Amino acid sequence: MSEIKINNIPVITENNGSVELTTGTADIGNVNVGNINVSSSNHTWTLKGIDTPIGDSQTGTAPDTTDNDSGQLAIYNGATKLWGITEHGYQTNPNMPCISGRLGGASSFVSPAKILFEQFWIGQGITYDSNTRRFTVPIEGFYRITMNPFFKNGVSNGRVLIGVNNDAPNQTTCFGHCYRESATYDTACLNSVVNLSAGDYIVYYLYQGELYNANNDRFNDFSIQFLA
Repeated sequence: MSEIKINNIPVITENNGSVELTTGTADIGNVNVGNINVSSSNHTWTLKGIDTPIGDSQTGTAPDTTDNDSGQLAIYNGATKLWGITEHGYQTNPNMPCISGRLGGASSFVSPAKILFEQFWIGQGITYDSNTRRFTVPIEGFYRITMNPFFKNGVSNGRVLIGVNNDAPNQTTCFGHCYRESATYDTACLNSVVNLSAGDYIVYYLYQGELYNANNDRFNDFSIQFLA
């Protein structure tokens, strides 16, 4: 029989090929360890503590966010940081799937049509195909989908719908629905949270009416964000 001990207390024992945890209710005290590698059949993750000083982009103005002594408990895949949590409880997820932007330059979209986006602020994980006008998500989970459609004046009823795996949703098959009756310029709001599978796609569908956008006066902002 062989043992692994921490602070002279048996933690793991091996007996004729059988491995068991043996601490029971014993208090092994504080243990300082270096990096910990955890492996599946195909991948290895590394858990480690790292120094990550926090700066302040607005130096000289209150509040001061600087914390030169800050650190994180972090998870890596090779050299790629996947997740971290600071001593304050702040969490970082550098590869969280998200995309945001707006319609683009001067344009006037007339229904019925999937909305074409041409200006992007953030784009990682979620892919956009300008030909199909589909946003495809990379992993299963809950996603927040938003848009602020800006309807053109002189055109009456307007509707924008959210389609999931559906290029032409209607009022009963959509996963988000905004509507306006007035014929003046008008901003509407879409805000949905949906449960998606990896490979599912999202479209913003102008079901009725007309959207407005100008080069020097841009509207029709959108975002899609993985939540959990």
